[in-house]
Amino acid sequence: MAGVFEAAMRSAYAEKGLEIPEKKTITLHVKDEVRPSQPKKKKKKRHNSSPESSIKIATKQEQARLPDLSCYEAPRKNVSPPPAKPDYELIVPEGAQLAIIDSVSHVGRYLENYLANGNRVQAYSSITDERSVSIGLDFGTSSIKTVIGDSALEKAFAVPFRDLPDIGRYLLPSRLYETAGKYSLVGGSSTHRDLKLGGSSTHRDLKLALVASPQNIELQIHVAAFLALVIRHARGWLFDEHADLYSRTKIYWKLAVGLPVAYQLDEELSKVFVHLSEVAWMLANTTAEISTDLVRAAIARSSEDAHSSDSISDDADIEVEVITEIAAQTYGFVSSSKFDKKAPNNFLMVDVGAGTVDSSLFHVKPARGGKWDFELFTTVVEPHGVMNLHRHRIDWWQKALRALPEVHGAKLAELLESRKFPTDRVIAIPECVTKYLVGTKLSFREKLCNPDHFFYQRKVVAQVRGKTYWRTWKDGFLSPEDLKEIPVFYCGGGMRMSYYNDLRHEMRLMPNFTWLCANPKTLTIPGNLEAPGLKREDYDRLSVAYGLSLLEVGKVVRALPKPKIDIPMEFSWRDNYVDKDQC
Repeated sequence: MAGVFEAAMRSAYAEKGLEIPEKKTITLHVKDEVRPSQPKKKKKKRHNSSPESSIKIATKQEQARLPDLSCYEAPRKNVSPPPAKPDYELIVPEGAQLAIIDSVSHVGRYLENYLANGNRVQAYSSITDERSVSIGLDFGTSSIKTVIGDSALEKAFAVPFRDLPDIGRYLLPSRLYETAGKYSLVGGSSTHRDLKLGGSSTHRDLKLALVASPQNIELQIHVAAFLALVIRHARGWLFDEHADLYSRTKIYWKLAVGLPVAYQLDEELSKVFVHLSEVAWMLANTTAEISTDLVRAAIARSSEDAHSSDSISDDADIEVEVITEIAAQTYGFVSSSKFDKKAPNNFLMVDVGAGTVDSSLFHVKPARGGKWDFELFTTVVEPHGVMNLHRHRIDWWQKALRALPEVHGAKLAELLESRKFPTDRVIAIPECVTKYLVGTKLSFREKLCNPDHFFYQRKVVAQVRGKTYWRTWKDGFLSPEDLKEIPVFYCGGGMRMSYYNDLRHEMRLMPNFTWLCANPKTLTIPGNLEAPGLKREDYDRLSVAYGLSLLEVGKVVRALPKPKIDIPMEFSWRDNYVDKDQC
């Protein structure tokens, strides 16, 4: 019975991604030790002449006749339990300051000169060739990444947005500026969403806001305007920097937008992103400045064209496809020589973004026509990304600071509020909760009291190991033998933090379940990707956009659990014996 209970406990903890707490041993202190080899000596009865020895237990009737002597008893002291120790010790001197750097002043100079040629759909003067070209848009919570793929040339071009070194040049903050009803990718200096300064507004949190309220027309306008400006920039850059490749080529355009699996399988949400991508393409083709009225009219026109049988012009003819991000992210690997078609090819993918952590366990196989099929076992998207960790920490700090008797504690809590909500940061947040203020002293009574530990174990690890990895076995998709040493890819900007990077070690070992051990794999830069200055360790930031620009997806389906066959544990010779009376 104890073994069954222990197995159930292990399963319950593993499903949450947690380890079973260590057993505590209790030592009993016995005053007089009796040796079993020595028999007890019989004690002689002693006749005590004291009155107490002759008192017998009185019956209820006799107790009622006894005098009440309680007034002579000594008063009992009320012993209260010792006060609970505080979870933390915090000292905030008057000179303490915030240590969080505002990212707005560190975004680099935007390369706006490419916008001028971006409203053109073609660059040819005379046609001698025609082929398909795809724009892959990895529309992330904090930034957007774009890669243009030409399958005929077998090349992909990463589009730079800013005058910065390394990966920074290819990351454009997901931020839209509005001045007098007109939109742009530059301008403004506010750290607040929709805070008006000098007649201009900064719209932030574009993607997550739309996911939360996809039918909100104002949010749709902001996303369509932002994507239109990005498309203009990408086409303008291609025509300026690679005019020799396309000056005689007619391009048939394709637009591929990446979404997490859970969003992509949401039919209504997927339709919204397809619709807004089509609107963005229409807007990018105009010569006028992109304004609120223009976007609103384009959304209405696009809805009417969807129900119209009239043919559309070549400029507006665009193939838009929403593709699951895990499929795009792994394309560089599955299309390389490292991919073994005869292997099981089950993979675990963990993408740590600004807003969410996207974890999926899936099977991939090549299909006909150069396409790839994906079978999804488990897929989970939860708000455990970097900026939600950041907000979790700030909530803790604000509560702790407001509990201080000093006035400057409340002032620091107010300053933290302005750093709490933007999701388009390009500067990393502090590595741990203790680094948010300079000049303070913070220590925790134990690990469980630390908000970082709570968020990591109860949210991040519980999602990746419990709801994704463990659940694949729990729901009957794969066996422990299939899951042991399964390849896992860790991607996204959040993996630059040692906080999230600890998943590589965390997922290598699970006490009591030795088969829950994932083997980390590294995505390498494909040989056909042109991205000057990109470092090998930063390729995963562009892997989705690269895959979107070249990947041909076949089927993306949810897997069905394997049927469970109950096999009797005991067999008898009578099971196979036919009685003579049955003949």
